[in-house]
Amino acid sequence: MRLPLSSFATSLLLALSLSASPATQVPHPDRALLLDAAAAGPHLFAVGAHGVILTSDDDGLQWRQQPSPVSTTLTCISFADTHRGWIGGHHGVLLLTRDAGASWQPSAAPTTPEDSLLDVLATPDGSVLAIGAYGLLLRSRDAGTSWQRLSAPSDDLHLNRISLAPSGTLLLAGEAGTLALSHDFAETWQLLATPYAGSFFGLLSLHDGQLLAHGLRGHVFLGSAEGAHWSPSPLPGSGLLATAVELAPGKVIAAVSVSDLVTRMTPQRVPGVRNELLNTAAQISHDLGYRGGPADSGSR
Repeated sequence: MRLPLSSFATSLLLALSLSASPATQVPHPDRALLLDAAAAGPHLFAVGAHGVILTSDDDGLQWRQQPSPVSTTLTCISFADTHRGWIGGHHGVLLLTRDAGASWQPSAAPTTPEDSLLDVLATPDGSVLAIGAYGLLLRSRDAGTSWQRLSAPSDDLHLNRISLAPSGTLLLAGEAGTLALSHDFAETWQLLATPYAGSFFGLLSLHDGQLLAHGLRGHVFLGSAEGAHWSPSPLPGSGLLATAVELAPGKVIAAVSVSDLVTRMTPQRVPGVRNELLNTAAQISHDLGYRGGPADSGSR
């Protein structure tokens, strides 16, 4: 649907305002709507609505708010090492730190206020990838000095999660059953035969070489290394499965829905990490109606 010119102009002005206005201090930062988290050495960082950036030095027991140059929703965070990190968000926001998260500045990424970044991946060699709504795919090979806007495997679909396998293969998950691999750092993509037509929120490479894909309605699938064959791996519940980790090689897979920690083989919590921190990984759940309660069971 096309917006009237006046509505479009109003939306654009609002986007510009949010991406240029510093975040305000929130009275209870631990209760803020948080959408992603990352570790940088001994420090934990979490990001979310209204430009909130939180940090913790005690394994997530206590959080304090960091100064943020924007007040738009921040959806994703990744660190290349203990000092260099990136935060992405709505309205084309992509922030950079070079001082271990003590301060954050807008980067020179070629985004527009209409762009929504949904995940970012930074690697120790200075490479950065950012993905988002409607096939947005950006790459920098020089720690953000210059950027390329690349072709995505699904041009008009939301790309939800990008990760790097130990082999160096990029793993991509998105809506409408999108799963893809890249063996040349996003130059070309291999679309996988999808076992599910709904949204995927992650594609994980396991120690035994298998792939694990997870998404809406509790859907989890185990696949061969190149994704040629898939089999369902049922979990209790039917919520949005936003992230997954392998706790021990070939033994435990932990997946986080919006409100619950679910494991395939044991109900134990991840040692040293609080449930509240894990729940921040609901990458784009705000688009599905999540406001701190049960996940929406929509089909996107």
